[in-house]
Amino acid sequence: MIRDMVMPFFMRVAPSPRLFAARLPVLAIVVALATMLAGCATPGQPAPAATDARRAVVNTAVSQLGAPYRYAGADRTGFDASGLVHFAYTQSGYEIPREAEGQIRAGQPVRYAEARPADILFYRLDNAQDTEQTLHSGIFIGDGQMVHSSRQRDEVASEIIDNNYWFQRLVGVIRILP
Repeated sequence: MIRDMVMPFFMRVAPSPRLFAARLPVLAIVVALATMLAGCATPGQPAPAATDARRAVVNTAVSQLGAPYRYAGADRTGFDASGLVHFAYTQSGYEIPREAEGQIRAGQPVRYAEARPADILFYRLDNAQDTEQTLHSGIFIGDGQMVHSSRQRDEVASEIIDNNYWFQRLVGVIRILP
C-alpha cells in the first residue's frame, strides 16, 4: 500500500520491451528537443552576463528589506524610494541618477508585460504632505512583485503589484540593464 503511494505510476508496472522500443524514438526526440532548447535563449531573454547583473541588483535591493524609510535617504541608515533604486544599482556597479525624475530618463521604456527583474517601475502617488503627486520608484523582482521603500510602511518592503492599486498608478517601466 505505502509503496503504491510513494512510487510514481510509471514505475508500478514494468513496461514490456516491445512497448519501450515503440516509445524510444519519441523519447529520443523529446530529449533532443529539450537539450536544444535548454542551450538557446529566446529573443526576450537576457544574456547570461545581463542575468548576473540583474540578479546582483535584485539581491542588493532584497537585502535591504526592513531597512527604515528616510526622506532623501540613500544608504543603509534609511532609504526613500529613488534612494533605494540608486543604492541597488550603484552597489552592483551601475551608476544611475539619484532622483526618480532622472532615473525614469536613464534607460529604455518597456511595457509592464515585458518587465524583467531589476527593471525600474515608476508610479504617481499622492503626497500626504500636500496636494501634489510624487514620482515613486521600485525595483521589479519578478512574479508580480517589487521591492521599494514605502513611506506608508516606514521601511523597505516587498509589494505585490499585480493589482488595481498599482496598475492605476503605473507611469512606466524602465530598463537600465540589457
